[in-house]
Formats: sequence, C-alpha cells, structure tokens
Amino acid sequence: MGSYEPDSEIYTIDAGGGTPCQVTNNSMFEGAPSLSSDGTKIAYSHSDGQDEEIYTIDAAGGTPVQVTNNSTFDRSPSFSPDGKKIVYEGHDGRDWEIYTIDAAGGTPVQVTNNSTLDSNPAYSPDGTKIAYQGSDGQDDEIYTIDATGGTPVQVTNNSTSDFSPSYLPDGTKIAYMGQERLGDDEIYTINATGGVPFNVTNNSRDDRAPSYPQPIKPADTQAPKVTSTVPKATATGVAPGANIPATFSEAMDPKTLVTTPTDPANPNVGTSTTFKLMKAGTTTLIGAVVTYDPTTNKAILNPNANLRLGTKYKAAVTTGAKDLAGNQLDQDQDPTNGLQQKGWSFTIRN
Repeated sequence: MGSYEPDSEIYTIDAGGGTPCQVTNNSMFEGAPSLSSDGTKIAYSHSDGQDEEIYTIDAAGGTPVQVTNNSTFDRSPSFSPDGKKIVYEGHDGRDWEIYTIDAAGGTPVQVTNNSTLDSNPAYSPDGTKIAYQGSDGQDDEIYTIDATGGTPVQVTNNSTSDFSPSYLPDGTKIAYMGQERLGDDEIYTINATGGVPFNVTNNSRDDRAPSYPQPIKPADTQAPKVTSTVPKATATGVAPGANIPATFSEAMDPKTLVTTPTDPANPNVGTSTTFKLMKAGTTTLIGAVVTYDPTTNKAILNPNANLRLGTKYKAAVTTGAKDLAGNQLDQDQDPTNGLQQKGWSFTIRN
C-alpha cells in the first residue's frame, strides 16, 4: 500500500533560498507536507512502521499533533483555506477515498464513496469544493466534489491519465499534470467545471505537480441568518401539501441542519433538531425530512404528511444551525441581545 524511506523529515526554507529549518525530528518517515494558508502550521503524513496517519505541527517546529488514528493508511493532507479542516486520501480497506477532518482531530467525514481509487485532494479557494484525481477504471481523471460530499463532477475526460489538481487562486480554473504519452507529462489548466484544457508547458521532459499559493482568507466571524422563507411569515391560504424552504445568507454546515441523515452516503438528507415545524401554540414537532442544498444555501422541510386544513403552524430554525466556519445562526445580527433563532408562522387554507 506504500513504501517509504525509513527516516524522512519535514524541512522549511525561505522562498529565496537559505538555510533549511528542520521541523520534525524522529526515526520514522514523514512526507507530503502541506502549509496552512496563514503559514503557521504544516500538515503531513507520518508512518509508525505499520501504516500512515495525518499529523500537524507548528511551521517553526515543536510537538506534533496526531489528527487521524486508525489501522489504515492516511496520506496527502491539504488544509482548507481557513485552516480549520484537512482533506486527505484514506484507505477504507478496499481502495482509496477522500476524507475531511477537523484540523485538531475528531471524526473523519467520508467525501467520496466508490470502488475506484481517489487521491491527491485539494480545496478550492473558498473551501466549498474539493478537486481530486479519480480513476474511472481505465485511467485517472480530474474530478471535483462538494466539500461536504455529494455527486462528483468529472472535469477532464480523455484517454490518458491526469494527476495532482490544484486550484488557481480565483477558483475558476484547475491546474494539473496531464500525461501526453508515456514518459512525457505536461502541465495543463482547465475550467473548474470542465471544458477544453490549455497546454501550459510543452516540451519533451516531464513537468509535474503544479501548485498555486492560495491567498490568506480572513477568518469568518459573521453569523449566518435566514434571508427568505416559503411560505412567508403570516401567510394564509397555504396548500396542505406544501414544503417549507428556508434560504440562508451563506453556506451552512449540513450536519447542523440535517442532524440525523437517513442515508450515510448522503449527509444532506434526513431529520433535524434545528429546523423544526410545530402546530402554533404547542411544542410537539411535526415529523418531517429536511434536505440541504449546498449550491443554493437552502434547506427544505418536507412534512411526512399533509398539514391540517385551517390550522396555524410555526416553523423555526434554531441557533444550533451553523455556517461552515462554525458561527451560529443569529437572526437579528445584534450582538447586544445574544443569538436569536428564526421563527415564522403561517396558516393552511380551509
């Protein structure tokens, strides 16, 4: 599943050259380092002789922090733009899949789920997408997928292998290494949604592993809020079979809206303790399925049965709903009175 030198270490050096600084120091293998966008941390893979795990360490050196901990191989880590997440390739016992995990450790989230090898992941500059190298059974192509999982989008499509994707700083294009023919790899760029590749290098030598520095992204401290609902507040004459959508001001963390997924392979559909519906004047929840669409920042509550004619209902999105940076919902955006949930009522037609 991999071979490595018995003792490789992580070093840094000034971009203009100079004296290298040794960051790790032990008798085991360390490799595939990735610097956080603020330059303070390095993620890397570490072997204990049995498998590989993901670790982080201060860029100036210090005590390593173990991020993943299991009995299979984890490698090729890359920080999210805000430094809060790490994406990596992990072996699930059958093949390689893409995972994300909090940079401080925790429970990994499986992003891809198929029977072929997925590797070399990289976040988009806004942190919402992941580009990676995936096998279609014949060769390797470049794919993208929502950072929270979902349906992959195939970006390249040809009869030779494409490797090592890296987003350009504005997120509209992806650079990658493409195999023109055996023994001749070149660098290409392509629109992040696919299209005609542009040949950046063109020579008889191998050109590999393109990488663009990502701009430092300011920390997101803005609380999200609900910007629109259907039905609107105090609406009357609502159809008994209506769904209840709520659109948010920014991308949300799906697991804080879909708190119990009904399908482990699709974390965006399930039941919720933060998006709720009840008969007005009661606290008894109406059974419903909640679906979150990360492309529109919209959650839709679908009651399990038609609502009762002539009855007033109240919907609420609580402050347990969080954006991707972990900020809790605050509907009135006024820090002086604490976090406020979004609540609205409507009446079903007679």
